[in-house]
Amino acid sequence: MKYNQLNYSALNQKKISKRNFTKKQLKMAGIKNITLWEKIGIIAVIIAIIMLIVVLESGSDWLIAIIVTTILTPLIAYGFLYELRKINEENLKLLKFALDNNLTYFATMAAMGSGSTRTTEPIMFNIGNPRIQSNTLVFPNGATLAKYQYTVGSGKNSRTYRFYYMCVKLLRPIPHLFLDSKKNLINPNVIGYKVKELKLEGDFNKYFKLLVPPGYQTDALQILTPDVMSALIDFGESYDFELIGDELYMYRNSQFSGALCDSEENMRQFLEAVEHIVGEFNQQAKTYSDVRAGNVTSGLVAKKGAKFERRMVFFNTNVNKIFIIVIIVTVVIALMSISLAIFP
Repeated sequence: MKYNQLNYSALNQKKISKRNFTKKQLKMAGIKNITLWEKIGIIAVIIAIIMLIVVLESGSDWLIAIIVTTILTPLIAYGFLYELRKINEENLKLLKFALDNNLTYFATMAAMGSGSTRTTEPIMFNIGNPRIQSNTLVFPNGATLAKYQYTVGSGKNSRTYRFYYMCVKLLRPIPHLFLDSKKNLINPNVIGYKVKELKLEGDFNKYFKLLVPPGYQTDALQILTPDVMSALIDFGESYDFELIGDELYMYRNSQFSGALCDSEENMRQFLEAVEHIVGEFNQQAKTYSDVRAGNVTSGLVAKKGAKFERRMVFFNTNVNKIFIIVIIVTVVIALMSISLAIFP
């Protein structure tokens, strides 16, 4: 698909009204239309909560309650409705972009990795909880572009990560590879996986860290030819890439680089990078074969190369390692004590 031929005009509009869409279009996209009565209801609830809190705190002084409520209600209501409007504006921009280009748009949908039974799940979708996917665009060629977020930890120690991803089909499966950009600042959680870091020739290692399945270093060199490396540096140095099965995933950090729908430039740059890099990888996928898979003509990748293998979870943390050492020391001391008791 030629992404440079898309109509990007919707992304340059500062404001798009819901009046430009039918109720059916808004409903199919999952965009909620907040009515005037719903806004009044929200404000009424805010007023009631503020007055109740102030009355309880001030010892039933209704005058103070009325004064405080009069000041705080407009500020809280404005902040809430402004944030809601901001979210809707992003949704509407992408819906207009989708309609202009014969794409399918969903404001919300089930997140990748949530209850999935796929055998080749990308590692970026096996992290955190909850996982939320929004602003999903599905292209005529089956490619998917979406906004994704996940949370790790809990309470005060929780942290939420947000990024955009695009998934595009390749011509055939290739080994699981992860290219971690030095600029993108999305750190893949590979602690629980068996991976090898592979250094490539030239300046490529200044831009990316390459992770491959153990034993597939030569295969990675066969796929990452000078032409592929050049395309990655020229068009993709600000993105992370994950290749798994017959799919390529491209990740863009949204916390530091802004929303894709903020401008035509952001979206065009992202999509054209995908187009160039997928084209280069497909050139290598045409000729790649994994002899470990048995039948070379099957186009399959052997199990050990198809996806990063998980390590035993018990050994993943320092706490567990310390626990194992304590057990070993305890067993050794117990055996020595038994030996001394039997052979004084």
